[in-house]
Amino acid sequence: MSKEGKKNKVKIPSGLSNEVGAMIEHFDSRLGFVAEQTGQIMKDVSILKDDATTLKDDTTTLKDDMQTVKNDLEIIKYSLKKKVDLDDFHALERRVALLENRR
Repeated sequence: MSKEGKKNKVKIPSGLSNEVGAMIEHFDSRLGFVAEQTGQIMKDVSILKDDATTLKDDTTTLKDDMQTVKNDLEIIKYSLKKKVDLDDFHALERRVALLENRR
């Protein structure tokens, strides 16, 4: 016997077949909704992956820039150690002016 013959042997009451048909339609509509939502979720995940890659690149760039700023700051700090502060400069100016007036 073929499979088609076995299917035809099972009798389904007419009222039950209508209910089963309605249930199948209901299930199909719900399944379509789930498939649609899954497709949207996949698009959103793809967008998030792209954003994460961009963010990672931006973070790497910022990290490199920050390292450059730190290096520059160290150079500036070293240069400032060699210079006289403003108060000491004014005091020295006054002392020189006094010494020049004595002559």
